[in-house]
Amino acid sequence: MAEELTYRPARSDELAAAARVYVLADNDTDQRLHGRSLDEVPRPDDGEETAARDDLALLHADAPDRVWVALRGDEVVGVAAAAIRERHWHLVYLFVVPEAQGRGIGRELLERIHAVGIAAGCDLFSLQASDDPKALTRYLALGLGPHPPSIDLRAPAPTFPPPRVDDGLESHPLDPDDAAVMATVGDIDRLVRGVRRPQDLRRWLAAGAAGSLLTRRDTGAPAGYYLVSDRGEQGRIGPVAAIDEERFAAVLARALVAAAASPRAGLAWRIDVPGENRGAIAPLFAAGFRPRRLSNVFASAPIGRFDRYAYHDEDLL
Repeated sequence: MAEELTYRPARSDELAAAARVYVLADNDTDQRLHGRSLDEVPRPDDGEETAARDDLALLHADAPDRVWVALRGDEVVGVAAAAIRERHWHLVYLFVVPEAQGRGIGRELLERIHAVGIAAGCDLFSLQASDDPKALTRYLALGLGPHPPSIDLRAPAPTFPPPRVDDGLESHPLDPDDAAVMATVGDIDRLVRGVRRPQDLRRWLAAGAAGSLLTRRDTGAPAGYYLVSDRGEQGRIGPVAAIDEERFAAVLARALVAAAASPRAGLAWRIDVPGENRGAIAPLFAAGFRPRRLSNVFASAPIGRFDRYAYHDEDLL
């Protein structure tokens, strides 16, 4: 007799098990597709698993139905989770433990988490996918099409550019209590990122990120903004957004200068860049960044003006 499966929004006490599903399934995919040798079963204290628990807790805090689980009895065997920001639904997790794959669990979970986005009024759907043919088939069948991949660039010992005073920009520190500055950054996000996301900006700033709104010195008009964070094992640059494509290099340069001001000497840095943003590559290469991997991007329509944008991360874009 077939095992009975239950699908429902996750409880908070199931998020750790859901994160474990992700680690086991992701390692299995790497083994099947790329032949990566796994010396041991991933440990529960693995940093990747901790990060997954944090991600799932964040999405669950947005709303419990942003994280769904598949259960075999009381055992979590599958997880699907999505971030919803205004009209944009972005799939963050869709994983099934290896021994339960091939039974339609992933398809069922995807249908349910996709329906959450429709019920929330979303009309833009996206995700970053592995190169697993089964997963790609699901996403194409859902109506999502391939877009330029995202690029994960890292620099173990970056050479940051010196500050410039001739870029025509004025800097205004991002302060979550400055309503005017935060509203302007939200307007930039709406134009460039595609949606506003004040809750993300406030959370990143509360966690220690720093950044600036940049305005044009000649007109006072907004030009862009950036965030950098030196917390954790590596620094992270992003989001970086410029209203005009030709000004992205200047906004990025300001972000790199801010990263150089970190007191943590020798810190490695990371930035995630949409494939549309060709102008980011030359200055990042000059600073010592090199690509670590590409991620497949699928979306139902263009998300924003990504030729002048760098993500905060691959989960929340």
